[in-house]
Amino acid sequence: MDSSNPYAPPQADLLVTDAEASRVRLEHLRTEGHLKALGWLLLTLAFTQPVTKMLRARFLARMFEVEVDLTKPPMEYLIQSGALLVIGAGLIKLQRWAGLLAAVSAAVLIIMNLLELPNAFLGAFVAIMVNAFILRLLLTAKVRTVFSGNYRSILRLTPLVQSPVARWIRPIICVQAVALAVLWWSYS
Repeated sequence: MDSSNPYAPPQADLLVTDAEASRVRLEHLRTEGHLKALGWLLLTLAFTQPVTKMLRARFLARMFEVEVDLTKPPMEYLIQSGALLVIGAGLIKLQRWAGLLAAVSAAVLIIMNLLELPNAFLGAFVAIMVNAFILRLLLTAKVRTVFSGNYRSILRLTPLVQSPVARWIRPIICVQAVALAVLWWSYS
């Protein structure tokens, strides 16, 4: 005979979360948010950079009265945009390879802008500072922890913990949109 009471309230299996995993996840939520915000920044740059480069080419063509074919973007713009799309999507998903690619590309861009520094001081200086900030973010110990294999299991153990995207990305995306609209209006 079964010893269970048919009139007893149902017993549900509650979601068991590891307390240590939750603690580690909560310690690294801010880092996750910054990485996701960096991913969104790279995704928006993937769309705005080719448009701004095409508008700049149109402006220079008008200024020097040269005929430029702007019906299809050059292949280098498409390759750069594709790389930014892949890296940005990987950072949003907290993939280790995306962090490595983002760090390598930031280091390469710092070197390229150092070479460009004598010609375009302000633009190259700002680009160096932004890429140095990105490189500093990607080389911290907490980012290495978030990209580790153990952290993947922590993410699986804590599905109810939501990591918000850092707030600093919203004004940057708004500034990008306004600047792109102004460039579009003034150059087209």
